[in-house]
Amino acid sequence: MNGWKNLYRLRLNEYRAVYHVDEKSKTVTLLLIEHRSKVYDLLGHDPAKNQPTSRIIADEQAQKLLERIPSQEEFAKAYEQTLNEQPSVNSEDADSAPLPSEFNDELLDSLNIPLNYRQPLLNCKTREELLFCGIPDKLLEKIIDSLWPPRIEEVANAPKRELGSIEALEELAGGSRPLESFLLVLDETQKPLANRFKTDDVKGPWIVKGGPGSGKSTVVLHCIMNLLWNYRSQFDFERRPLRILLTTYTKSLVRASQQLIGFMGGEKFRKQVEIVHVDELVKKHLPSTWTLRPIFYSSRNPEINNLLSNAIRICQTKDKSFPFDENDKEFLFEEVDNLIGGNEILDAEQYASFERIGMGRRLGRNQRKHVWSFWEVFQKELTSKNLCTRSQRFAAALKNSKPIYDYVFIDEAQDILPIALRMCLKLVSNSKNVFVTADRNQSIYNSGFSWKRVQEDLDFRGRSTIFQRNYRTTREIMDAIRHILDTDKQIDDETLNEQHVLQGEMPDLSYTSEEQESKILKEWIPRSLLEERVGLGCAAVLCPTNAYCEKIADALPSKFNAVAMKPAEVDLTHRGIKVMTMHAAKGLQFPVVAVVGLKRNEMPWKVRSGSDEDQSESDQKLRRTFFVACSRAMRRLLVVGNQSQPSPFLEGFDEENWNILSEL
Repeated sequence: MNGWKNLYRLRLNEYRAVYHVDEKSKTVTLLLIEHRSKVYDLLGHDPAKNQPTSRIIADEQAQKLLERIPSQEEFAKAYEQTLNEQPSVNSEDADSAPLPSEFNDELLDSLNIPLNYRQPLLNCKTREELLFCGIPDKLLEKIIDSLWPPRIEEVANAPKRELGSIEALEELAGGSRPLESFLLVLDETQKPLANRFKTDDVKGPWIVKGGPGSGKSTVVLHCIMNLLWNYRSQFDFERRPLRILLTTYTKSLVRASQQLIGFMGGEKFRKQVEIVHVDELVKKHLPSTWTLRPIFYSSRNPEINNLLSNAIRICQTKDKSFPFDENDKEFLFEEVDNLIGGNEILDAEQYASFERIGMGRRLGRNQRKHVWSFWEVFQKELTSKNLCTRSQRFAAALKNSKPIYDYVFIDEAQDILPIALRMCLKLVSNSKNVFVTADRNQSIYNSGFSWKRVQEDLDFRGRSTIFQRNYRTTREIMDAIRHILDTDKQIDDETLNEQHVLQGEMPDLSYTSEEQESKILKEWIPRSLLEERVGLGCAAVLCPTNAYCEKIADALPSKFNAVAMKPAEVDLTHRGIKVMTMHAAKGLQFPVVAVVGLKRNEMPWKVRSGSDEDQSESDQKLRRTFFVACSRAMRRLLVVGNQSQPSPFLEGFDEENWNILSEL
């Protein structure tokens, strides 16, 4: 097409397909299929002049589609011509705006809308009625795209997915396979690493660092599939099938990876790839004689609190100088479970010299001696009740583990204890066949994560890669939330300073009362969903605690179909607003996200016991949690702070990066 860079059109009866050809990578990208009467307007092409319109020239994002960059004079003229254009999908009265055309059977037939969903659609007169009419999100998005088709500049900047065959294209077109089931296309920085796994000479181990949305998990799946296809292509029937392990600490990531592997390779490959949460992996490798029940710390759990209190009293009785008391229960449990047990520290001398990376409270040699005494007493208390800590369970599994996998992939390793990583390494037949991804800035469970220790365990010798492009979250959102981590002394600048592929609206910031918080959400969520052309299931509200989730879900109107979901109950298929804690959202992503509950002493919350250093360490963890929550947003983000008692996490927000809401 004249004026366009490697853009072509294909006549399909009354329709036109517009596609891009990349000769270098030998790929074809389908951009638009539309009726010939609409396609040129969406493309921004003037058929009469056979060249791009002023709209495309004036759009900086769209200029990369042009054969040449317009001069400053051409850009200024085109920009002036487009100033008065109003995009039809983002009008001021988005909720009450009438539909551009009424529904009828002919239109619904053309969109293949099932008969049982037609009457609700025929009753719709406004955009808000369409959003809440109760049809599945996928059908709703198809209808929205038909009423307000995306323009070429939006399509060209959307993430691209890889269709490996004509059959896959037919499945997509026929509706039997969703677009999300296809892996994202890798860029030129990711392909070299993934392509190594197409050969017999992988030469690991590999460590991959990358921030939110950088495609770490996508590359892991590409590497696994390349391994499987390469192995299968050799037609050596005497070789046994590969055995591959993929493990992570994020349950939602486990479920998504299982689904994608199934789509890509079917049941045959699914049996060769075990995708499992690290805690479930431990269960599988405990000795058959293991009977101890794991126990976790909670201030509301009387069983663990009684055990800790007993151990502290015994230590105080034995040694009057014992420096810890009831207020230190949480600190002591985390120290002995995460640090001592999690790092396989075997004696007091080793503990005395161990570098306590990321642990807030500073301990001298004498204090460490008392902590070790407490650990010895606490272990006896646990054994007497047939209990164990999580790290003791890992230690038993590590001791019992044997190499059974050809390759081991560990995703989001920053939240996995070192002892668990070592167990995974012991499960692989060749220590070089290990692939680890992590981002220190997203560590919300394991404060002591250290790249240095991971590298020592793996002996990686320079085989590390950094992904610095964000494909998920818009530049505007990441620019606004980056400063949240400014006070984190363990910040990893390499993964925080990303390049951004997507652009969008500035995130919104609102200060209001708790009573008005739900009112803000009632108005902001529908408007954002409509403007982003997605359904109710594409929005999430993230809260500090489960109790806060329940309050928000109850306050939203029934038509929102909002459900408060605990971590083990997260249902990504729910056709309504998903309300969950910020912790539970780890590893997930949503086009539209509201982060609420930013109130002093609630986010961050006060530690129930311990020192000022413990409070500081808790605050840093929660800062990272807040950052992770905000980075779950792909295209729209709202942060709601308390007007009378705003969270200290909101201090220093640069108003140039935020759209401050007064009233919606």
